[in-house]
Amino acid sequence: MAKLIITNPDGLGQFIIDILRNPEAMAEFKADPKGKLKPLVTPAGGKTWDQINLHLHFDTEFDLNLTIPSFTDVGETLNTISPEGPASGEPYAYPEYCTPGRPGYVQPEAGRSAQQKKESRLRAYRHRIGDYIMTRCR
Repeated sequence: MAKLIITNPDGLGQFIIDILRNPEAMAEFKADPKGKLKPLVTPAGGKTWDQINLHLHFDTEFDLNLTIPSFTDVGETLNTISPEGPASGEPYAYPEYCTPGRPGYVQPEAGRSAQQKKESRLRAYRHRIGDYIMTRCR
């Protein structure tokens, strides 16, 4: 399964919000999805942009696009976190941005003023929405 690694979580979250708010930005994204995503994500697993096919789907109030991961992806994850045999496997943790104490953690309630708290919450949400869009299958 082709995957994209988020390289700019704040930017990706803001990009998603922007295309959902602005029909012109959405049209530009639909016309050149790879070009618009390149500054925000990068292909994983040694794959190149030329090898990856993007299929854009947009949920609506009554339409839900359900993405089922490939068995290869699920199998790799299962083998990593719970391998056959005596080995215990690797930890399966929340993403860094939502794990206190990790370098990339985003504290959604940081700041003293109302404006600082709003900015912290928006930053945390941008990370979350980008992560949801790009990595929810894992």
